[in-house]
Amino acid sequence: MTPPNALGPRGDQPTVLLVDDSRDLRALVGHWLEDVGFEVLTAASAEEAIWSIQQYAVDVALCDVMLPGHDGIWLAREISALSPNTQVIFTTALESLPGSETLRPGIFGYLVKPLSQDRLIGMVLRACAASSYIPERHTKVLRSLRSGDIDS
Repeated sequence: MTPPNALGPRGDQPTVLLVDDSRDLRALVGHWLEDVGFEVLTAASAEEAIWSIQQYAVDVALCDVMLPGHDGIWLAREISALSPNTQVIFTTALESLPGSETLRPGIFGYLVKPLSQDRLIGMVLRACAASSYIPERHTKVLRSLRSGDIDS
């Protein structure tokens, strides 16, 4: 299996694993996250994502629900088993997910496509805060989220 695209370790940045079968979406969202200082790993399938989880310390996993092969819900269960501190955010074209899936431990929330840059970054920052990892330079953005200056 070919390893997912990954930037080298930069030390103090939280790592986000972006799992989606759309290359264009991975590129776009990856740029959004890199622009605010996240280290980004990408995977086109659940199997590639599992490889990344086994190789890297991942703080947040953004997982598309509809993936080829194993779906995002299966992947979230595997991530919880392999990396219990990783927060999972589902991305979906569906208006809602079954409540039992969104209430599972390790599931931080979900975003409906088309994705909003502000909402996505805000949710990833809050997921980092929930896992007690947020770099100092991101605290200003998190304060803006809490005050309502950025859509959540």
